[in-house]
Amino acid sequence: MRSQVRRSQSMPKRLLRRCQVKLNRNLITIAILAVVAVTFLIVVARPLRKSIASERNTIRMKQGNITQTMQLAPQVTQLRIRQKAVQEYMSVMSKRLPKPEEIPAILGTITALGTECGVRIVDFAPQPHVDSDVLGQDVLSLKVSGHFPQIHQFIIMIERLDPTIWVQRLVLTRRDKAGVSAEISLLIFSSNTDFSDFPDR
Repeated sequence: MRSQVRRSQSMPKRLLRRCQVKLNRNLITIAILAVVAVTFLIVVARPLRKSIASERNTIRMKQGNITQTMQLAPQVTQLRIRQKAVQEYMSVMSKRLPKPEEIPAILGTITALGTECGVRIVDFAPQPHVDSDVLGQDVLSLKVSGHFPQIHQFIIMIERLDPTIWVQRLVLTRRDKAGVSAEISLLIFSSNTDFSDFPDR
């Protein structure tokens, strides 16, 4: 009887020990799983979230660029239409303008106009010919003297010449009661020998 009582008393202790061992094992397993989960979050999940966020930002930027491009499309079309019109206009004008080798004859015509209007040409200084992208340019500096109506008529007749001539600068100085002197700078446009229409783009 005593041995049975002892056995019955020792069984709960053994069972308790076994349960405690299992509990400890379970706690260790849970701790290991927790460490694995935290490691996964640090090593895999966070970089993956950052990568996804970066891809989303890239997609948004590309969508914004596409939207801007679609909005600019009508403006680009209008610019191309205007560019074509300018090309056609400049092509026609380059054929109508005098050639660089014809400029000396135009300068002679200007001198003849001065004589016809009764003005005296004091200084006649043509500047070197300059070619821009589509037009040639010649600048003529003049100093003339005479009466105001004569100088006025001289300017009018110059502007009526066939080539496009711009009066860049005109300075009138009164010499005496009847006389006036004038400093005139003329810009004469000519065709550019290297011009063969704008390149199509």
